[in-house]
Amino acid sequence: MNEKKHSTVKRILGTRGMGAVITAFAGLIIIYVAFGLIDRKVFAGQNVMNLLRSMSKYLLIGVGQSYLLITGNIDLSIGSMVGMSAMISATLMAMGVNPFVAMAVAMACCLVTGVINGMLVGKFKLPPFIATLGTMFVTRGVAYMVNNNRNTDAIATGIGKEAGDKFQNFFYYGKTLGVYNTFWIALVIFLIFFFLLSKTRTGRHIYAIGSNVDAAKLSGVNVVNTTIKAYLVSAVCACVVGYILCAQAGMGNMEAGNMYEMYGVAAGVIGGISPLGGTGLLLGTFAGAAVWHGVQTFCSNFNYTAQQFTAADTSLDAAKAALNSAAQSGAGLVVCYGSEMAAALYDIQDNYPAVNYLMIGDEPHSEDYTNYRTSANVHCVLFREEQAAYLAGYAAVREGNTSMAVLGGEPLPSTVRYTTGFVQGAEAAADSMGVQVYIRIWYSSMTASDDDLTDYVCGWYNEGFQVVMAATPELADSCIQAAEKSGREVIATGWDCAGQSSSVITSAVNCYSTVVQNELYLFGTQNNWDQDHSGQTETLGTEVDAVGLATQEWRLKTFTGEEYRELYQSMAAGTVKVERYSDTTAMPQTQNVTVDQPNQ
Repeated sequence: MNEKKHSTVKRILGTRGMGAVITAFAGLIIIYVAFGLIDRKVFAGQNVMNLLRSMSKYLLIGVGQSYLLITGNIDLSIGSMVGMSAMISATLMAMGVNPFVAMAVAMACCLVTGVINGMLVGKFKLPPFIATLGTMFVTRGVAYMVNNNRNTDAIATGIGKEAGDKFQNFFYYGKTLGVYNTFWIALVIFLIFFFLLSKTRTGRHIYAIGSNVDAAKLSGVNVVNTTIKAYLVSAVCACVVGYILCAQAGMGNMEAGNMYEMYGVAAGVIGGISPLGGTGLLLGTFAGAAVWHGVQTFCSNFNYTAQQFTAADTSLDAAKAALNSAAQSGAGLVVCYGSEMAAALYDIQDNYPAVNYLMIGDEPHSEDYTNYRTSANVHCVLFREEQAAYLAGYAAVREGNTSMAVLGGEPLPSTVRYTTGFVQGAEAAADSMGVQVYIRIWYSSMTASDDDLTDYVCGWYNEGFQVVMAATPELADSCIQAAEKSGREVIATGWDCAGQSSSVITSAVNCYSTVVQNELYLFGTQNNWDQDHSGQTETLGTEVDAVGLATQEWRLKTFTGEEYRELYQSMAAGTVKVERYSDTTAMPQTQNVTVDQPNQ
């Protein structure tokens, strides 16, 4: 019996994506533990339950918006559909209509809106921004008109107190197993749509049209039907959030759902969903919803407000536009991430001296990376990627791998640090084991995964390479797909990709959530950067748990968790030192590792 139970648990924990779910919860816990260092009330059981309940709305909206983002589209009407759902269901219940009938009518209206959005975008080729902007006004108008431009009476006045209480308890105030039903509802819907996206033909078609709509058509994908299905998912999620808001207030509010379309984008983008389509995991949205809610909670606790501004594309002009909008919104602190934002910040940092900036993972630099300059209102945080990669290289060799490859994009400093750190870790392990290791390093001009890159990496595996490390996180999808096709293994960088495939044996990660929260607390205590942070860059590594290997799903068989912790502690204490390289002009000196760089 015990063996059977153990097998069941093992199977559940080994389910594709389960590790990412656990990681998302772990990240959320870290955020609130950090909150608790300032305010012990955060640890109160009721407060935790309230936070989970509140996060659930962002999760649902994020799921709906993520489906659209993966297709390369967006739904600006999702927030207005929330309001329409809340107002229709509340108005009907206040009139005495059975709650099930009221909810069915609201759902039907949302589904019709979803079909219209899908037809306008998929069949009639209207830009999704224009199409859903139109339906946004229409659905918000319905929310206003359904009860003659006023909020509804309490739903209990129509269906009675008992029925009203049942509705409110089911969607908001009631608990099951000590947790608010709101969270259980959101979790069930998330799991259903996660399964549909990751395990079904429809899910594959959604990714296909987001990657290349013309290629998808040639492959036999019905683009119109798939687009409609994606918008229907958005409609369902919006409608359920409308029920939740109606239950929360016990009535209908005409402004319900305001700005929720942006909350959905924030949850998806923070969780790794590409606004350009074709990439991203719904599990990332789970984590993104948690992080975004964590930021909002911090801001609420300390009398700040939080907004998200997303660049329209990856161009420098789009990044500048997003930063300008953030500064002009009246923000006191703007958090930036990525090389595009760093280049944009280089140009505009002096334009808004009253605005403070937190630059994560990079420093303000010219577009060609030849000049760097940080103004007094900017604080930068870099990661010791070389330390995380060292751990990955050491682990890979300890697992018995002697022929490996590293794939990088443009040889930017962070990519070089992943590469050189991996070599140093492999050298240390090879020396201790008395083996010789061969590592091929290939820097590519590619900035995103595609089928050609996947085929190229498959060629490496066919050539005999046992493991490939993606030194540029954006190229990880191609490496993972190649590993799956070849029956080989891959190492990811940047963030935990264990949930994406069982071929990912480990991930060398930067702990963004932990670092961002610490910096927010630092800034929040004084509402400004102090002299040690103003215009300065700090580089964080193992000494503050800012980098490491993802440990939620430990797939390494020879290199044990205990050995990892011992090595990590040695690095944190400075006993094991890792050299930091930022360009390709130099490489670590090795005796046991042969490094081949054919394109250098």
